[in-house]
Amino acid sequence: MAIEKNLKDSFELLLRRGANPNLANSDGLTPLHIICLSYFSEERNFLNIIFAICDEMHQTVQVNARDKLGRTPLHLALACNHKKSVKLLLRRGANPNLADAEGLTSLHVICKEYDEDEYSDDDSDDDGDNKGLAKLFLQINDEIQQAVQIDAIDRMGRTPLHLALKYGDRVSTELLLKRGANPNFADSEGLTPLHVICKRNDDDDDDYDDYDDEDEDDDDDDDNNLAKLFFQVNDEIQQTVQVNARDMLGNAPLHYALSVGARSVVKLLLRKGADQNLANEDGSTPLHIICQSKNANRLAKIFFKINDDIQVRVDARDKFGRTPLQWAVAKLKMHCFKSLLDRGADVSSFDFPTENYFAENYRPRRGVGSAVYNTMFILKFLEERGFNLDQNIAFMIMKFFARHGLITDESIDMDKFLRNNEYFAREAKGHMITPILSFYDFLHLPYEEAEKIFTLKDYEKLTSGILNHYHKSHKKFILFLCEILTTRFFQRWTREFFMTLTRYQLPILCCDIIIQQLRLKDLWCICLAVADQNLE
Repeated sequence: MAIEKNLKDSFELLLRRGANPNLANSDGLTPLHIICLSYFSEERNFLNIIFAICDEMHQTVQVNARDKLGRTPLHLALACNHKKSVKLLLRRGANPNLADAEGLTSLHVICKEYDEDEYSDDDSDDDGDNKGLAKLFLQINDEIQQAVQIDAIDRMGRTPLHLALKYGDRVSTELLLKRGANPNFADSEGLTPLHVICKRNDDDDDDYDDYDDEDEDDDDDDDNNLAKLFFQVNDEIQQTVQVNARDMLGNAPLHYALSVGARSVVKLLLRKGADQNLANEDGSTPLHIICQSKNANRLAKIFFKINDDIQVRVDARDKFGRTPLQWAVAKLKMHCFKSLLDRGADVSSFDFPTENYFAENYRPRRGVGSAVYNTMFILKFLEERGFNLDQNIAFMIMKFFARHGLITDESIDMDKFLRNNEYFAREAKGHMITPILSFYDFLHLPYEEAEKIFTLKDYEKLTSGILNHYHKSHKKFILFLCEILTTRFFQRWTREFFMTLTRYQLPILCCDIIIQQLRLKDLWCICLAVADQNLE
C-alpha cells in the first residue's frame, strides 16, 4: 500500500519495523514486483531503499520471486521500461533467463510490444519507447558475466527474434542477430523469422489496385526496411537465410508477403532467390496468391517484371483444380488477367469460375462502373482468345451486374446534368470519342446510336480522364455509360431467353427487332422470367 500510494517515509518505516519484503499478495506480487510496476518507483528510489534497508537488517530480498503468472520483478521492470530498476535488479542477481507461464524470458519481454497490457498496469510509465533497452540489458549481463539465452523459446516456440520482428523492433533485431540469434529458427507453426517479417500487415486501407502506380516508390516502407535490415545483417555475419523455408501449411515467406500485399518485400524476396513456383499444402503457388490478393494487378506487374527470364507455371492448379487465370477472372483483376494471357496462360482448357466463387466478396472501388468495366474487359479478351461463353455464364454475369446496381428505373436528364456540371461539360467538349465526335456531342446522341459506337476503350479514357476523380454527382452518369456499354451483351444473350419464352414461334429476325427496342431493365426481366420458369 505504501508503494502504491507513493508514501516513501512510511515504506522505510515499515521495513525497519520488520515488514516482510518478500510477502506476496493474492496475485503473487511481492513488494519488489509492485515497485517494478509503479510509476513513481524510479523517481523515489523505492528499489534502492528496499535493498539498502534489507542489507542493513541482513534480510534477503527474493529478486527472482514469481507472481501467479510466473513473472519476476525483472519481467515487470522491463515491460514498464524502468531502465534504472533493470540495472539494479540484474546487479542484485536477477536471472535474465527465467521464463513466465507463457514461456517469455526477459529478452522476449523486451522485444514484445507492450500495448497489450499483458505486463504493465495503468500506472506504468510504458511509453512504448524501449529503444536501447535491449542494448542496456545485454551490456549489463556482459559486465556481470551472465550468459543470456538468445534463442530461448516461449510456449509457442517463438524466440525473442520472432517477437522483435513481429513488432518491427529494428534495434533489437540487429542486436539479436549479431549476438548469434538463429535467423532460420522455426516456431511451433513452422514460422521462421523471415515468415514473421512477411506476415506483417501492409496498409489495410490500400484498396486501390492501380496497375499504373509506380511500384518503385515503396522501397522505404517499414516492412521493407526491416526485411532489408534482416538480410543485410545476416550478410555481414555470413549467415545464410533460408528464403524458401516452409511452415506447417507449406507456405514460404513469399506466400505471406504476397497475401498481405507487401510489394517491396516481394521484390526483395524474388531478388534473393525465392522460388516463384513453390506450392503450399493447398497447391497454391505465388501466382495463385497474387490473383486472389486485393493488390493483384500491381503484384502481378512486379512478379512478371522480376521473373521476366524465368519460366513461371502460369497454368498450375491448386487443390480445387483452379488455375491463376481462373482466380484472376473470379476476382475481376483485369490487368492481372491480361498479364497471365500475355505470359501464355491456356485459354483452350479454361473453365469460367462458377457462381460459388465468381466475384465473391467483390467490393468495387467505383461502384457499378468498376464491376461492369472489369467484367466486360475480361470477357472481351477471353472471347478474342477463342473462349466460348454460354448462356449459364452470361446469366451469372447479368445477375452480378444487377446485384451491383446496373439494373435500375433511374434515368439521367443529360441536359440538366451538363447544366449543373459546367466544368464537366467544358471538359467533355474537349474530349474526342472519334476524330469528328466530341464526348459532349456523343452525350446528345440517341441511345441506339450511342451504344453502337461506345467502346471499352472510350470508357477507360473517360474514367482515367475527366471522370478520374469520382464524385457522387457522377453516379447516374456512370450508370448511363455502363448501360450503353452492356446493352449489346444483354441483347445478345436475351435473344436466347426470349426465344425460349416465345417457345421458338417467332423468327430470329423478329426476335432481334423486338429485343433492340428494349432497354436494359426490360432485357433483364425477360432473362429473369425464363430463369424462374426453369427453376419451377
